[in-house]
Amino acid sequence: MYSEPSRRTRSSASPRSSLWNMGIGFEFAPEAEAENPSLYPTLDFKRFFHSQEAAPAASDNGLLNKASQPLQLPKAPFTATAKPDWGNHPIPSTTVTTTVVVEKTTTATSMARTQPAAQPPDTVPKEPPSTIEPPLTSLDFNISKDLFKAALGQPKDSAGSFWSHTMYKSTSADGTVQDVQVHYCTSRQAMELACQTYFAHEPVLGFDLEWVAYATRGGGPRQNVSLIQLASPGRIGLFHVALFPKADEDDGLVAPTFRAIMQDASVDKVGVHIQADCTRLRNFLGVETKGIFELSHLYKLVKHAGDKQRRRLINKVPVALATQVQEILKLPLFKGESVRGSNWSKALTSKQLTYSAADAYAGLQLYHVLEERRLAMDPPPDRPCHAELRLPIPIPPTPVVSDVESDVDSDIESDKDSSSEFSDDSIEETMLELAMAESSLIAESSSIAAPSPTAAAAQTQTQPPTRDARIVAAEAKMSQLQASRARGRLLARPSALRTFYLWQANDDLAPADVARLLREPPLQTGTVIGYILDAIQAEKLAFPKERLRREVLSILHPTLAGGKYRAVVERCGQDET
Repeated sequence: MYSEPSRRTRSSASPRSSLWNMGIGFEFAPEAEAENPSLYPTLDFKRFFHSQEAAPAASDNGLLNKASQPLQLPKAPFTATAKPDWGNHPIPSTTVTTTVVVEKTTTATSMARTQPAAQPPDTVPKEPPSTIEPPLTSLDFNISKDLFKAALGQPKDSAGSFWSHTMYKSTSADGTVQDVQVHYCTSRQAMELACQTYFAHEPVLGFDLEWVAYATRGGGPRQNVSLIQLASPGRIGLFHVALFPKADEDDGLVAPTFRAIMQDASVDKVGVHIQADCTRLRNFLGVETKGIFELSHLYKLVKHAGDKQRRRLINKVPVALATQVQEILKLPLFKGESVRGSNWSKALTSKQLTYSAADAYAGLQLYHVLEERRLAMDPPPDRPCHAELRLPIPIPPTPVVSDVESDVDSDIESDKDSSSEFSDDSIEETMLELAMAESSLIAESSSIAAPSPTAAAAQTQTQPPTRDARIVAAEAKMSQLQASRARGRLLARPSALRTFYLWQANDDLAPADVARLLREPPLQTGTVIGYILDAIQAEKLAFPKERLRREVLSILHPTLAGGKYRAVVERCGQDET
């Protein structure tokens, strides 16, 4: 241990250690620092020391109104017994400066387009290519070219950069410009009037639903079908079922004209993942929907029909609405996850109004752009069928010629983007196909020989005159099961039940045979296996255990056997009863 004199002697004797003091640690030479200007922002040390005298001292010395100065430390070295009094050396407060910086930053963000010279070169938004033109259709309402170009010039993710239904205008012969009108209805009577007046005679309608996040079946229709959206070229109807008067419940909440529109197969109801919305409409409001048109099917047909190598990508895996809008309508769609998960059972906010109106109208405009591109192909491929018919997408036997250049990059990206927006059913179905790909090839090679290329081409071009009697019998069993259930509700999907009954009733049909029988081109064998196991698991159906072990579980991927279908595997391991 050094004494006080020895410490001072040692410290002064060695210049290298002159910064070190055993009592207080490091010592700095304030005179040298005062000569040089500060290279870093001044820190307000009083914010870290709670002192009653700090604020008055700063005010008395008038330092809040002076420019920032370097921090002045005491000239005398500190000792262990004499500690510095930070209150006697106040520094300029940075609180006011921080507020001003935030305000300036906000102002600079909003004025970035009018004052590009004030920004560093690397932050100035790049002008989009002048060749980008808005997609136009034969509809009266089309996107304004001026508004489209203005949106392209906005900074990414800024409020003005997103696609919106407010950009669409109709210009009459006399030059009158009409905007798309939104009708917000909070009663069944208002809904009936709007449907009769504006939507009853439209051949194509955009359709969408919103509901309360985490709504349960017991929550009833007001939580599970909170808002219904319909869109025609010039009108958008927002029917806020959650706010309908209680008296409307006696009549089933929905207007009769709306019910008639939804049940009319000649009226196309278009949207993305629309069949799930229609199922929700049926389960909670008793409205059966026909004329259901999934936009993802048309999108993939138009995108890949002209490329022989990419036609295999034409499938029913849904593509997110935001992805389609970005690629086809050329502007990003505001995803608004915070708005999507907000409370739809209360009166709509301005953000909710804009979000809900945009989704339905985007679907309508997408349909018309894609449909006109399909018709422009040579020869035009057949249009995908209504989703409720559960028919395969008609893939042209040979590539078609399109005058419209594809401006989309990759289907892999599109399908990846859709994962957050769709139900687990479509995702699990796709994952099942991928997991079973290798096993499917083995199973198919050991089953019925594939038809020759000539026969396959002929079968693709000609539709069989009658349906297979075995499929009809399987659907009859499915109908019997539905009739035996309370209120006719089934837990398994119809496609899964149809596949299970077809396999169960025909001992000579292996899963690969069922895949060929159900569709041409055949389903993936892995899909058939998934359908069979889904039906057994959801409806607790009886099944031949030995046959299931031999034909299904023997080629089931271990991950699925130990996870999703573990209960069925365990049932299969039990003794026959």
